[in-house]
Amino acid sequence: MIQAYLQLFVYITRHGTYIDGFAAPQDAKHIHTWAAKPVLELEPKRIRDIWLCDLSPNSKGSAG
Repeated sequence: MIQAYLQLFVYITRHGTYIDGFAAPQDAKHIHTWAAKPVLELEPKRIRDIWLCDLSPNSKGSAG
């Protein structure tokens, strides 16, 4: 699903800025749950600016 979103994102924004407000892995024990990973690995590199943000690098996707 993320790949399809990224394809549409690049098509619509024409190399826009990707902002992920919940960039930490959803489960710190399972790093593959990191939704931003496909964005960083996207080839060819078509997104110019990538902003990854979260309250904590060990966040589980919530503020509390």
